[in-house]
Amino acid sequence: MITYEQLKQKPILFQELSGVSVVKFNELLQKLEPYWLRKHYQRLDRPDRRRCVGGGPDYKLKLKDRLLMTLMLLHLYLNTEALGFLFEVDKSTVSRNTRDILPALSALANGRWSRPPKRGEGKTVAQVLQEHPALLEIVDHNGLKTDNPAASVTQTLP
Repeated sequence: MITYEQLKQKPILFQELSGVSVVKFNELLQKLEPYWLRKHYQRLDRPDRRRCVGGGPDYKLKLKDRLLMTLMLLHLYLNTEALGFLFEVDKSTVSRNTRDILPALSALANGRWSRPPKRGEGKTVAQVLQEHPALLEIVDHNGLKTDNPAASVTQTLP
């Protein structure tokens, strides 16, 4: 599973996968967090809601991991299945999590982010691993052999 904490230990790979340096990521996260929290609570604070704000299940991934996932979506042009594989969540979770982050990113950047891939578009994990073989250092999932990058990995990847 890819996490911010794990990936920040490899700053060159972090920038290769996310499109931003660790320092820029942290700056972006500091700007994003209050904006996202405000919008999140506005969305949840409505009269017809059955639970109090804060009720219901928590996100599986922390905000910084959801931001990293979204940046990887935009930078690498991955499909949701590939991102789900890398972050060990379902593709519907990827879609929901990135859909929450994208408007905040767009507002903070005045709409300068590229559009995410549409359904049926985007790269697979195998395609991204071919383009970014250093990713094999991090990914160790579903029997993927990280010690042998020359091995065919497409049989275990989505």
